[in-house]
Amino acid sequence: MTARFSHARRAPRALLVGVLVLPLLLAPSAGAQLTGSVDAEAFRPAPGPMDGFVVQRSTPEPHFAWAVRLFFDYAHEPLVLRRDGEIVERIIEHRLGAHLLGSVGFLDILEVGLGLPFVLVQTGDTSLSLGALSTAAVGDLHLDLKAAWPERLGGMFGIALGATVRFGTGDAESFSGEGTAG
Repeated sequence: MTARFSHARRAPRALLVGVLVLPLLLAPSAGAQLTGSVDAEAFRPAPGPMDGFVVQRSTPEPHFAWAVRLFFDYAHEPLVLRRDGEIVERIIEHRLGAHLLGSVGFLDILEVGLGLPFVLVQTGDTSLSLGALSTAAVGDLHLDLKAAWPERLGGMFGIALGATVRFGTGDAESFSGEGTAG
């Protein structure tokens, strides 16, 4: 009986391993792509005034409470080209950006936020055929929605659903947005 259970356990494990490993074996190798657009902005602050820098809390703002915030950020070498672990080109070497954010609460259960990142100054040096890097640009406008369950669980825990929609307002040639909505 023990051997029979042992074989019964091995078959599903082997199938699971096969299902997990097969896509890795069939996947094409990764490589650098110069086509399409790349958003070099890594800092994406949360829209609400009581949220953390990046992580949103589950409680929305009270009814008709609103806030406007402005963040500044600096990035050193946010977009580089590497070959064999060495930096070959610094496509963007220095970038100073700003993020204008606003949010408003409705009915104590919904929060709507808007954000617009800006590239104030950026420098870079590239010999690739990417064109001239603009020194200032606008990023992708984003709309953030948060809906929360009105009651706190145990007076301590909250449940919320959030969604972000990005509009292609950014300049893809300046690496400040993807240039497409999504």
